[in-house]
Amino acid sequence: MRRLIGSAVLVAALFVLPSSELLAQKKKKDKPAEPTAVDSSKLAAGEFIGTLKSTPGSDRMFKIETQTAKLVQIPGHVSPGKANSSVNRILQLQNHIARDESRALSARTPQARQSALRSMGHHQVQLQQAMVNLNRATGGIPAGYKVAYDKKEIEFQASENVKVRTMVLPEQFDDKGNPKKYTKEELAELKGKERNMVGYESALEKLEPGQQVRLTLTAAPTSTKDKDGDKDKDKDDENKDKKMQVKTIVITKDAPEGWKPDAKPGAKKKK
Repeated sequence: MRRLIGSAVLVAALFVLPSSELLAQKKKKDKPAEPTAVDSSKLAAGEFIGTLKSTPGSDRMFKIETQTAKLVQIPGHVSPGKANSSVNRILQLQNHIARDESRALSARTPQARQSALRSMGHHQVQLQQAMVNLNRATGGIPAGYKVAYDKKEIEFQASENVKVRTMVLPEQFDDKGNPKKYTKEELAELKGKERNMVGYESALEKLEPGQQVRLTLTAAPTSTKDKDGDKDKDKDDENKDKKMQVKTIVITKDAPEGWKPDAKPGAKKKK
């Protein structure tokens, strides 16, 4: 009887184990793949605003999440007649910008990428003006439409001499625990040696996920060639430096308390 029971358990296990493996594999397949971050090397020089998703490591790589507002029609609603021309213009320009961005990311030559980026910049200026015209015509977002937000992750690389500044200073308190303002002398000292730069002196170590930042992306500085060109090439390949690098990082807002990458705005830390 014991042998029969043991055989039955063994046979059952042969069926159960593969089933559990298949279930685990199915869960892996069902789990949505994380979106691929945009490579900043394919972007044009300029300013980028977003939320820090990760901070620079030994390779100086980090990611931010940007958010772009987009006008979309609510299904089943019809916009008022006086807004139709302005709304159609905005939707048209949004489509142009999406195509320009796609062209820039898939461009095979620097010339083609620059052409797409110039076109995108031109359409973005027109979109801003179209938004102004819409606001004048309707006094805001017309009925039948809403603003949706397109989130995107971008991977950047900080330059070796990146400058980190901050617009956020820690609160000061007097002996009685009341908030105290910084003096002009204290603020001047906090500016650091480069007083012509925006904000106050900071450092890479002060960067934290969840902070709001403004970046300046520029072409990476040309490295000095060694006498032995092959050795220099091997060194460049090892470093894997991006063609476009971040020259300045400005912290514009601290991370909310209890912030997590997927936390909703206003989420509080669990006790």
